[in-house]
Amino acid sequence: MIDPELEFISGRIFDPELPKERQYLWKYFRTHVQRVFIKYYLTFGSYTRFTDHTGHYCSKRWMRHLKRKLQRILKAHEKAREAALTGNFEILARIESGKHKF
Repeated sequence: MIDPELEFISGRIFDPELPKERQYLWKYFRTHVQRVFIKYYLTFGSYTRFTDHTGHYCSKRWMRHLKRKLQRILKAHEKAREAALTGNFEILARIESGKHKF
């Protein structure tokens, strides 16, 4: 588990790198601000201090939109991983390739 305070203090929160198993998210979030938001949200589990911590301005409405989009993608990915256990890899491959429509 990543310690959010250490991520913030070290400055790694500004480097939008995700673990290898979540790299597919970059196909859905292409701009720098979106990627910093995703890294921030996955680290802290909240976006309430995003603007204060990162200096990137986003409206609350836009941040809610990004959060919902991220949650839909993660939920669909989790369901696709469960389906892949039974041999159905099609949806998982489509999500990870960035071609799945939400």
